[in-house]
Amino acid sequence: MSSPLPRLSLYPLPLLVFILAAVGCGGSDPIVVIALHPSKPQIIYVATNDYIYKTRDGGQTWENLSKGMSHSRVISMAIDPLYPATVYAGTKGDAVFKSYDGGQRWTSLRNGLESNTVTSVVTQFVFDPQGSGAEWLAEAKAHQVLDVIGPLGRAFAYPRAPINCLLVSEGYGASSIFFLAQELRARGKRVDMVLGASGESHVFKPIEAKRLSQTIVIVTADGSLGERGSVMDVIPRAAQSAGTEVIYAAGPRPMLRTVAEFCIEQRIPAQVAVEEEMACGTGLCFTCVVPVIRKDGSGYDNLRACTEGPVFNPARVFWDRWTSDETRAAPTPPEGFPPVVSSWPA
Repeated sequence: MSSPLPRLSLYPLPLLVFILAAVGCGGSDPIVVIALHPSKPQIIYVATNDYIYKTRDGGQTWENLSKGMSHSRVISMAIDPLYPATVYAGTKGDAVFKSYDGGQRWTSLRNGLESNTVTSVVTQFVFDPQGSGAEWLAEAKAHQVLDVIGPLGRAFAYPRAPINCLLVSEGYGASSIFFLAQELRARGKRVDMVLGASGESHVFKPIEAKRLSQTIVIVTADGSLGERGSVMDVIPRAAQSAGTEVIYAAGPRPMLRTVAEFCIEQRIPAQVAVEEEMACGTGLCFTCVVPVIRKDGSGYDNLRACTEGPVFNPARVFWDRWTSDETRAAPTPPEGFPPVVSSWPA
Protein backbone atom coordinates (compact mmCIF):
# COMPACT_ATOMS: atom_id res chain seq x y z
CA MET A 1 0.00 0.00 0.00
CA SER A 2 1.31 3.42 -0.93
CA SER A 3 1.93 5.90 1.86
CA PRO A 4 2.02 9.69 1.34
CA LEU A 5 5.25 11.51 2.06
CA PRO A 6 6.22 15.16 1.52
CA ARG A 7 6.36 16.24 -2.12
CA LEU A 8 9.92 16.00 -3.40
CA SER A 9 11.83 17.95 -6.01
CA LEU A 10 13.01 15.99 -9.04
CA TYR A 11 16.40 17.69 -9.08
CA PRO A 12 19.03 15.10 -8.10
CA LEU A 13 20.64 16.72 -5.05
CA PRO A 14 17.48 18.00 -3.33
CA LEU A 15 15.85 14.68 -4.12
CA LEU A 16 18.43 12.71 -2.17
CA VAL A 17 18.32 15.16 0.71
CA PHE A 18 14.53 15.03 0.98
CA ILE A 19 14.48 11.23 0.70
CA LEU A 20 16.69 11.09 3.78
CA ALA A 21 14.40 13.48 5.60
CA ALA A 22 11.15 11.87 4.56
CA VAL A 23 11.98 8.20 5.04
CA GLY A 24 14.87 8.22 7.49
CA CYS A 25 13.07 10.45 9.98
CA GLY A 26 9.50 9.40 9.28
CA GLY A 27 9.16 6.57 11.79
CA SER A 28 11.63 4.24 10.08
CA ASP A 29 15.37 3.66 10.21
CA PRO A 30 18.18 5.62 8.56
CA ILE A 31 18.60 5.19 4.81
CA VAL A 32 21.46 2.78 4.07
CA VAL A 33 21.06 2.28 0.29
CA ILE A 34 19.64 4.38 -2.57
CA ALA A 35 19.23 2.83 -6.04
CA LEU A 36 18.11 4.86 -9.06
CA HIS A 37 16.31 3.50 -12.12
CA PRO A 38 18.74 3.70 -15.10
CA SER A 39 16.28 5.45 -17.45
CA LYS A 40 13.30 6.67 -15.38
CA PRO A 41 14.47 9.18 -12.74
CA GLN A 42 11.08 9.18 -11.00
CA ILE A 43 11.58 5.51 -9.99
CA ILE A 44 13.80 5.19 -6.93
CA TYR A 45 14.48 2.38 -4.44
CA VAL A 46 15.67 3.08 -0.89
CA ALA A 47 16.57 0.59 1.84
CA THR A 48 16.51 1.19 5.59
CA ASN A 49 17.60 -1.17 8.35
CA ASP A 50 14.13 -2.74 8.27
CA TYR A 51 12.52 -2.33 4.84
CA ILE A 52 12.90 -1.60 1.13
CA TYR A 53 10.76 1.21 -0.30
CA LYS A 54 10.01 2.20 -3.90
CA THR A 55 8.60 5.38 -5.40
CA ARG A 56 7.28 5.67 -8.95
CA ASP A 57 6.46 9.37 -8.77
CA GLY A 58 9.68 11.03 -7.65
CA GLY A 59 9.03 10.59 -3.94
CA GLN A 60 5.42 11.76 -3.61
CA THR A 61 4.33 8.28 -2.44
CA TRP A 62 6.28 5.21 -1.29
CA GLU A 63 5.54 1.49 -1.36
CA ASN A 64 6.98 -1.11 1.03
CA LEU A 65 8.54 -3.93 -1.03
CA SER A 66 9.84 -6.17 1.75
CA LYS A 67 7.25 -8.95 1.45
CA GLY A 68 8.97 -12.31 1.06
CA MET A 69 12.35 -11.09 2.33
CA SER A 70 14.07 -11.89 5.63
CA HIS A 71 14.35 -9.34 8.43
CA SER A 72 18.11 -9.04 7.97
CA ARG A 73 19.44 -5.58 7.17
CA VAL A 74 19.79 -4.71 3.48
CA ILE A 75 23.30 -3.41 2.82
CA SER A 76 23.40 -3.19 -0.98
CA MET A 77 21.10 -2.97 -4.01
CA ALA A 78 21.57 -3.16 -7.77
CA ILE A 79 19.28 -2.68 -10.79
CA ASP A 80 19.89 -4.52 -14.06
CA PRO A 81 20.64 -1.71 -16.57
CA LEU A 82 19.22 -3.70 -19.53
CA TYR A 83 16.15 -5.11 -17.72
CA PRO A 84 15.40 -2.59 -14.95
CA ALA A 85 12.54 -4.67 -13.54
CA THR A 86 15.23 -7.05 -12.28
CA VAL A 87 16.47 -5.85 -8.90
CA TYR A 88 19.00 -7.40 -6.52
CA ALA A 89 19.25 -6.82 -2.75
CA GLY A 90 22.08 -8.03 -0.52
CA THR A 91 21.37 -8.51 3.18
CA LYS A 92 23.73 -8.70 6.12
CA GLY A 93 24.67 -12.28 6.89
CA ASP A 94 21.58 -13.81 5.26
CA ALA A 95 21.23 -13.94 1.49
CA VAL A 96 21.10 -12.17 -1.84
CA PHE A 97 17.52 -11.62 -3.02
CA LYS A 98 16.37 -11.16 -6.64
CA SER A 99 13.15 -9.66 -7.96
CA TYR A 100 12.00 -10.01 -11.57
CA ASP A 101 9.08 -7.59 -11.21
CA GLY A 102 10.47 -4.41 -9.71
CA GLY A 103 10.40 -5.61 -6.11
CA GLN A 104 6.89 -7.07 -5.90
CA ARG A 105 8.22 -10.59 -5.25
CA TRP A 106 11.66 -11.69 -4.05
CA THR A 107 13.59 -14.95 -4.49
CA SER A 108 16.49 -15.98 -2.26
CA LEU A 109 19.77 -16.68 -4.07
CA ARG A 110 21.62 -18.02 -1.05
CA ASN A 111 22.23 -21.46 -2.56
CA GLY A 112 25.97 -22.16 -2.61
CA LEU A 113 26.97 -19.13 -0.54
CA GLU A 114 28.92 -19.68 2.65
CA SER A 115 27.21 -18.43 5.82
CA ASN A 116 29.66 -15.54 6.17
CA THR A 117 29.73 -14.51 2.49
CA VAL A 118 27.03 -11.85 2.64
CA THR A 119 28.08 -9.37 5.28
CA SER A 120 28.80 -5.72 5.96
CA VAL A 121 31.69 -3.77 4.52
CA VAL A 122 33.89 -1.81 6.92
CA THR A 123 33.81 1.87 5.98
CA GLN A 124 35.00 3.51 9.21
CA PHE A 125 37.52 2.94 11.98
CA VAL A 126 36.78 4.52 15.35
CA PHE A 127 39.64 4.88 17.83
CA ASP A 128 41.17 7.23 20.37
CA PRO A 129 44.60 8.39 19.10
CA GLN A 130 46.51 7.67 22.30
CA GLY A 131 49.74 5.70 22.18
CA SER A 132 52.24 5.27 19.36
CA GLY A 133 50.19 2.72 17.42
CA ALA A 134 46.97 4.72 17.46
CA GLU A 135 48.86 7.91 16.63
CA TRP A 136 50.38 6.20 13.60
CA LEU A 137 46.92 5.02 12.51
CA ALA A 138 45.54 8.55 12.88
CA GLU A 139 48.12 9.76 10.34
CA ALA A 140 47.10 7.19 7.69
CA LYS A 141 46.29 8.76 4.32
CA ALA A 142 43.52 8.05 1.83
CA HIS A 143 44.15 4.90 -0.26
CA GLN A 144 46.87 3.73 2.12
CA VAL A 145 46.84 -0.06 2.52
CA LEU A 146 46.29 -1.36 6.07
CA ASP A 147 46.71 -4.94 7.25
CA VAL A 148 43.71 -5.69 9.48
CA ILE A 149 42.90 -8.80 11.54
CA GLY A 150 39.28 -9.35 12.44
CA PRO A 151 36.68 -9.84 13.56
CA LEU A 152 38.18 -11.20 16.77
CA GLY A 153 36.65 -13.16 19.64
CA ARG A 154 33.03 -13.53 20.72
CA ALA A 155 30.33 -11.00 19.93
CA PHE A 156 27.25 -9.98 21.92
CA ALA A 157 24.52 -12.61 22.22
CA TYR A 158 20.93 -11.78 21.35
CA PRO A 159 17.95 -12.64 23.55
CA ARG A 160 15.44 -14.87 21.78
CA ALA A 161 12.40 -13.23 23.39
CA PRO A 162 11.19 -9.73 22.37
CA ILE A 163 12.44 -7.88 25.45
CA ASN A 164 13.64 -4.38 26.33
CA CYS A 165 17.39 -3.75 25.98
CA LEU A 166 19.37 -0.83 27.42
CA LEU A 167 22.65 -0.10 25.63
CA VAL A 168 25.23 1.84 27.66
CA SER A 169 28.53 3.25 26.44
CA GLU A 170 31.17 5.78 27.32
CA GLY A 171 33.48 7.50 24.84
CA TYR A 172 34.29 5.71 21.61
CA GLY A 173 33.02 2.42 23.01
CA ALA A 174 29.70 3.57 21.55
CA SER A 175 30.86 2.56 18.07
CA SER A 176 30.33 -1.13 18.85
CA ILE A 177 26.84 -0.78 20.30
CA PHE A 178 25.48 0.98 17.21
CA PHE A 179 25.73 -2.22 15.18
CA LEU A 180 24.28 -4.11 18.15
CA ALA A 181 21.32 -1.73 18.22
CA GLN A 182 20.62 -2.39 14.54
CA GLU A 183 20.70 -6.16 15.05
CA LEU A 184 18.48 -6.03 18.15
CA ARG A 185 15.91 -3.86 16.35
CA ALA A 186 15.91 -6.24 13.38
CA ARG A 187 15.04 -9.04 15.83
CA GLY A 188 12.10 -7.19 17.32
CA LYS A 189 13.74 -5.94 20.55
CA ARG A 190 13.19 -2.52 22.05
CA VAL A 191 16.41 -0.49 22.23
CA ASP A 192 17.14 2.41 24.61
CA MET A 193 20.53 4.09 24.95
CA VAL A 194 22.72 5.91 27.45
CA LEU A 195 25.74 7.67 25.88
CA GLY A 196 28.45 9.08 28.13
CA ALA A 197 31.62 11.01 27.41
CA SER A 198 34.03 13.53 28.90
CA GLY A 199 32.66 16.30 26.68
CA GLU A 200 30.59 17.07 23.61
CA SER A 201 33.45 16.39 21.18
CA HIS A 202 33.73 12.81 22.47
CA VAL A 203 30.04 11.91 22.18
CA PHE A 204 29.81 9.42 19.32
CA LYS A 205 27.13 10.16 16.68
CA PRO A 206 24.29 11.31 18.94
CA ILE A 207 21.91 11.87 16.00
CA GLU A 208 22.44 8.32 14.76
CA ALA A 209 21.89 7.03 18.30
CA LYS A 210 18.58 8.88 18.49
CA ARG A 211 17.42 7.22 15.27
CA LEU A 212 18.33 3.75 16.54
CA SER A 213 16.71 3.95 19.97
CA GLN A 214 13.31 4.50 21.52
CA THR A 215 14.83 6.84 24.11
CA ILE A 216 18.31 8.23 24.61
CA VAL A 217 20.05 9.93 27.51
CA ILE A 218 23.33 11.77 26.85
CA VAL A 219 25.57 12.62 29.79
CA THR A 220 28.95 14.40 29.78
CA ALA A 221 31.39 15.01 32.60
CA ASP A 222 31.61 18.73 31.85
CA GLY A 223 27.93 19.20 31.00
CA SER A 224 28.72 20.46 27.48
CA LEU A 225 26.08 18.15 25.96
CA GLY A 226 23.11 16.55 27.66
CA GLU A 227 23.17 16.11 31.42
CA ARG A 228 26.22 16.70 33.61
CA GLY A 229 27.67 13.65 35.36
CA SER A 230 28.48 10.02 34.64
CA VAL A 231 26.51 7.21 33.03
CA MET A 232 25.76 5.71 36.43
CA ASP A 233 24.02 8.92 37.43
CA VAL A 234 21.33 8.22 34.82
CA ILE A 235 21.28 4.42 34.32
CA PRO A 236 18.88 3.66 37.22
CA ARG A 237 16.36 6.18 35.92
CA ALA A 238 16.78 5.13 32.30
CA ALA A 239 16.40 1.43 33.14
CA GLN A 240 13.28 2.01 35.22
CA SER A 241 11.67 4.28 32.62
CA ALA A 242 12.30 1.83 29.77
CA GLY A 243 11.39 -1.31 31.70
CA THR A 244 14.86 -2.66 30.94
CA GLU A 245 15.26 -6.44 31.04
CA VAL A 246 18.80 -6.73 29.62
CA ILE A 247 21.77 -4.34 29.69
CA TYR A 248 24.65 -4.22 27.21
CA ALA A 249 27.66 -2.00 27.94
CA ALA A 250 30.92 -0.98 26.27
CA GLY A 251 33.59 1.35 27.57
CA PRO A 252 36.52 1.71 30.00
CA ARG A 253 36.99 -0.52 33.05
CA PRO A 254 35.76 1.83 35.79
CA MET A 255 32.49 2.45 33.98
CA LEU A 256 31.97 -1.24 33.23
CA ARG A 257 32.53 -2.11 36.88
CA THR A 258 29.86 0.32 38.10
CA VAL A 259 27.43 -1.04 35.49
CA ALA A 260 28.22 -4.59 36.62
CA GLU A 261 27.57 -3.73 40.26
CA PHE A 262 24.25 -2.14 39.36
CA CYS A 263 23.18 -5.16 37.29
CA ILE A 264 24.11 -7.60 40.07
CA GLU A 265 22.24 -5.53 42.65
CA GLN A 266 19.13 -5.25 40.44
CA ARG A 267 19.46 -8.83 39.14
CA ILE A 268 19.45 -7.67 35.52
CA PRO A 269 21.25 -9.95 33.02
CA ALA A 270 24.04 -8.11 31.24
CA GLN A 271 26.93 -8.36 28.82
CA VAL A 272 29.93 -6.04 28.61
CA ALA A 273 32.50 -5.50 25.87
CA VAL A 274 35.85 -4.82 27.53
CA GLU A 275 38.60 -2.52 26.30
CA GLU A 276 41.99 -4.21 26.52
CA GLU A 277 45.35 -3.73 24.84
CA MET A 278 46.06 -6.49 22.34
CA ALA A 279 49.50 -7.42 21.06
CA CYS A 280 48.91 -10.34 18.69
CA GLY A 281 45.12 -10.54 18.34
CA THR A 282 45.30 -14.32 17.90
CA GLY A 283 45.37 -15.49 21.52
CA LEU A 284 49.05 -16.46 21.68
CA CYS A 285 50.57 -13.70 23.81
CA PHE A 286 48.02 -13.44 26.68
CA THR A 287 48.46 -9.66 26.79
CA CYS A 288 44.72 -8.94 26.84
CA VAL A 289 43.63 -11.31 29.61
CA VAL A 290 40.63 -10.62 31.84
CA PRO A 291 40.20 -12.57 35.12
CA VAL A 292 36.85 -14.36 34.94
CA ILE A 293 35.37 -16.40 37.79
CA ARG A 294 34.47 -19.99 36.95
CA LYS A 295 30.80 -20.91 36.87
CA ASP A 296 31.14 -23.17 39.93
CA GLY A 297 32.98 -20.44 41.90
CA SER A 298 36.03 -22.68 42.48
CA GLY A 299 38.48 -20.08 41.16
CA TYR A 300 39.12 -17.82 38.23
CA ASP A 301 40.82 -18.06 34.85
CA ASN A 302 42.62 -15.43 32.81
CA LEU A 303 40.57 -15.36 29.61
CA ARG A 304 41.78 -13.60 26.48
CA ALA A 305 39.74 -10.62 25.27
CA CYS A 306 40.71 -11.38 21.67
CA THR A 307 39.55 -15.01 21.83
CA GLU A 308 37.17 -15.77 24.70
CA GLY A 309 36.07 -12.11 24.80
CA PRO A 310 35.80 -9.20 24.35
CA VAL A 311 32.21 -9.79 25.51
CA PHE A 312 31.84 -11.22 29.02
CA ASN A 313 29.18 -11.71 31.65
CA PRO A 314 30.02 -8.85 34.07
CA ALA A 315 28.75 -10.88 37.02
CA ARG A 316 31.68 -13.26 36.52
CA VAL A 317 34.49 -10.75 35.92
CA PHE A 318 36.86 -10.66 38.92
CA TRP A 319 36.76 -6.88 39.14
CA ASP A 320 38.97 -6.54 42.23
CA ARG A 321 41.70 -8.35 40.35
CA TRP A 322 41.19 -6.77 36.94
CA THR A 323 41.00 -3.17 38.15
CA SER A 324 43.96 -3.56 40.54
CA ASP A 325 47.52 -2.43 39.84
CA GLU A 326 48.80 -5.66 41.41
CA THR A 327 50.65 -7.87 38.95
CA ARG A 328 50.74 -11.03 41.08
CA ALA A 329 48.00 -13.62 40.87
CA ALA A 330 45.23 -13.11 43.41
CA PRO A 331 44.44 -16.13 45.61
CA THR A 332 41.08 -17.86 45.43
CA PRO A 333 39.19 -17.57 48.76
CA PRO A 334 39.11 -20.91 50.68
CA GLU A 335 35.32 -20.99 50.42
CA GLY A 336 35.44 -20.11 46.71
CA PHE A 337 33.71 -17.23 45.00
CA PRO A 338 30.01 -16.57 45.54
CA PRO A 339 27.65 -17.86 42.84
CA VAL A 340 26.95 -14.59 41.01
CA VAL A 341 26.22 -15.92 37.55
CA SER A 342 23.05 -14.35 36.13
CA SER A 343 20.90 -16.35 33.74
CA TRP A 344 20.55 -15.04 30.20
CA PRO A 345 16.92 -14.55 29.14
CA ALA A 346 15.41 -17.10 26.76
